[in-house]
Amino acid sequence: MTASVAASLAGCGSSDHGKKTPARSSSPSTFVATRWWSNAAVTAGSTIDPANPDSAAKDLHPSQTDYCTMLKQTVAAGKSILPDITSADPALLTSAKAFVAEIEKVAPPSVTSQWQLIGPAVLSLVKSGGDTSALPTVDLGALTKAADAIGADSLANCGVDLSSVTGLLPK
Repeated sequence: MTASVAASLAGCGSSDHGKKTPARSSSPSTFVATRWWSNAAVTAGSTIDPANPDSAAKDLHPSQTDYCTMLKQTVAAGKSILPDITSADPALLTSAKAFVAEIEKVAPPSVTSQWQLIGPAVLSLVKSGGDTSALPTVDLGALTKAADAIGADSLANCGVDLSSVTGLLPK
């Protein structure tokens, strides 16, 4: 696995992406997904609507500044999909949907198509609880190539080294 694949798949969760808060219903608790990233539409710490996690993306457009900020905040926060991924974590899928939708919208044209390839793979992986065998139609070679392009672009244009993120997809 290349480090770039892992890095490009970063930002969609770790054990602290959601907060456990008292429920307003009959269930004992509710998980609330919150952003660790900021962009022109949202701020770090804002709550993500589980019914419409990609709603903020409609207000975004390609922006090198927002893109680099989101990547820097993701690496600084140590976010990665692999640690603690479970299908029993409802906030993980919500934060993954929001992050993917927003990063795809702010990504510069040089990596937009790469994020559009990786985004659905990320969401499928999160939905499956981290089971890479649940991605039978995914071309791992194409994902690796896309991730390498994202990694090179982030280093060259944002000064962000995504290689420190834990690996996710097999070589």
